[in-house]
Amino acid sequence: MVVEPIMFEPVKPAPTAVDICEQKIRDGILTGHLAQGEFLPSERVLAERFQLNRLTVRSALARLTAAGLLSVRQGSGYRVNDYRLHGSGDLLGHLRSQLTTRRQENEFVQTLLQIRRGLYQAVLEVLLDIDEETRRTVCRQIDDLIDALTDASNCREYAERELHGIREMLCTIDHIPLLLTLNPVLKTLHEETRIWALNYANAKRKADGYRIFKYWLEQKDKDALVPLIGELKRFDVWTLRQLESKQFDGQLKVI
Repeated sequence: MVVEPIMFEPVKPAPTAVDICEQKIRDGILTGHLAQGEFLPSERVLAERFQLNRLTVRSALARLTAAGLLSVRQGSGYRVNDYRLHGSGDLLGHLRSQLTTRRQENEFVQTLLQIRRGLYQAVLEVLLDIDEETRRTVCRQIDDLIDALTDASNCREYAERELHGIREMLCTIDHIPLLLTLNPVLKTLHEETRIWALNYANAKRKADGYRIFKYWLEQKDKDALVPLIGELKRFDVWTLRQLESKQFDGQLKVI
């Protein structure tokens, strides 16, 4: 008996009542329906409107407060903060879900790619000063990543292996501020499924890029830093042009 592969696709857990309550309030803040400086209704009123118990609403409000979207004042209730000032990179994925046109989506991807390039340049500068043992470890990880990507059988698998390999290298470098800053950017770009197909279709060029990266790391060539980032920029520009020119469905079907 042949078991269909679809049976073993990842299963997303169903959102809890707290998750849904948190999302509704967060969406209201990000879309501007809940204005900066505005006070939310009381927990009792929110519970009535959402038809939830107060403990559920309180848990959702606590999450949003921890995320910087709300501030609480004793006797006054929950006040909406300016998420641009108090939010974190964890909001990137939620902001992406608010976009309604393909042009907005492409501009959002463009911004994320620019941020990623800047952070990757910082990573390369750190790599110039790592010890020999760490350097050899990262070089081995690059080889492993190239092999893993070569063996990927579809664009989803390719994207997941690439993200895992990049994170593994970043953990080896052990530069926590860079890793924590890069994480939300990498995660949000990973959720852009249209890029999966483009990367998978250009696996050879990507592999060549990783080989160039490894050679640069082995040679410790400071003068090649700018050309290396330039090559990444050329690939990012090509990606954006493809996103703007190709006819993608609203949600790319991943085989």
